[in-house]
Amino acid sequence: MRPGVPLVPRRRDRLVCRRGGREVWRLRQENDILQWHCSRVPPQRDSWRTQDNNSPEIVSELQHYLALDVSLRDIVATFPADDASLRDAVRRHWGLRVLRQEPWETLASFIASSTKQIVQIRQIVKLLARRFGEPIGDDFHAFPTVQAIARASHEQLLECKLGFRAKNCWRRRE
Repeated sequence: MRPGVPLVPRRRDRLVCRRGGREVWRLRQENDILQWHCSRVPPQRDSWRTQDNNSPEIVSELQHYLALDVSLRDIVATFPADDASLRDAVRRHWGLRVLRQEPWETLASFIASSTKQIVQIRQIVKLLARRFGEPIGDDFHAFPTVQAIARASHEQLLECKLGFRAKNCWRRRE
């Protein structure tokens, strides 16, 4: 995977993502080469994997999840030319990817994002996963299933810092 543009935002050298409750991916980028760990693949000697030392199936899954088949330049070309704030955000965060997450995780994260900053959204998602998600390895939990949220009380969701969003998340469980 040599995309020619950053895959991981410039200010971070690592990104961690959970895929559908099954595995954890740790990503980093060295120049234009994406490297990763996947929780379901045994670590190798140098620890980080690349396109050149991994199975085509794993590479294909990662490319799909990160939407590497979608041209960022084509997406950005659809943005309004007169939106200076949007253009500035694209410039500062070039390479930021739109993940192909599970639909429920996407919807619940969107509900949690209302009037919140990214740091707070990440905290809410982490709290939901820890409280209601299945463990993945030692340090991570899967995003909770719809069924797990359905079993949660309104008060339990409030404890995950959802605030007024708890009611909306709880309603959408159906």
